[in-house]
Amino acid sequence: CSCRGVFLGAEGADYSSCYLTLEEDGTVSISIGITDMGQGARTALAQVACEVLGVTLDKVRILEINTSRTPDTGPTVASRGTIMGGNAIKNAGEKLKKVMVEVAKDMLSSKGEIQLENNFAIDSSSSKRIPISQVAAEIIKRKLQFNAAGYYAAPKTSWDEERGQGLAYFTFVYGANIAEVEVDTETGRVKLLNYVSACDLGKAINPTTAEGQIEGGTSIGIGYTLTEKYETVNGEVVNRRFSEYKIPTGLDLPPIKSILVETNEPRGPFGAKGVGEIVNVPT
Repeated sequence: CSCRGVFLGAEGADYSSCYLTLEEDGTVSISIGITDMGQGARTALAQVACEVLGVTLDKVRILEINTSRTPDTGPTVASRGTIMGGNAIKNAGEKLKKVMVEVAKDMLSSKGEIQLENNFAIDSSSSKRIPISQVAAEIIKRKLQFNAAGYYAAPKTSWDEERGQGLAYFTFVYGANIAEVEVDTETGRVKLLNYVSACDLGKAINPTTAEGQIEGGTSIGIGYTLTEKYETVNGEVVNRRFSEYKIPTGLDLPPIKSILVETNEPRGPFGAKGVGEIVNVPT
């Protein structure tokens, strides 16, 4: 079934929205509800905008989230930040790109195709170029569209709630994790010697932050398994301090080898999927 064109999966409707604004100096401002809590979401989403609009990363600014100006993007959960937020940005960026190309073509008197690359609009037929900042200023001068709303709704899925069967999601992330563990059979002491995590995450928009997510998600999983315990007595938390609630430090973690298995998800932004949970849950 659908609602406002939004398809329902196992967890309900999934969609995302954003606003992109091309500023007069050629920079791009993005308002989106995907939250960066250390996983690198802002960087990956900015890179999607860069790829569409032909600007460098320093020209893109993701605004702080504020309910007065940020459209509904859905929650930052379920490994959906890059694929859902990225698709919304890509949708908005393509709208702006169309205007930018048309104006640049006119400014360059081009008879060929216009490429947006490294902060320039380039005429493929003559190699003439003009800074995107000048194109942006001309767009505003002509009172043309300089901002765009982006929207993405997850593709249709089928799910039988009573039987628990069907296609729950429109894409899946796959992973294989291996832990080398040493156990003292007398004391029960557990020591992790090595950990390997291989993830099929589609296209790695930013391989460095993807590896960071793998290491971070693995660390959280190790803490859940071996050191962390949330204790209550009569409804009151008794281990309120980090000295009592033991999160693993760098000294508690084994060497973690991250393997990025790059495939292509045709429904993701430039082939990307997600990576967050596929690391944490198996750990």
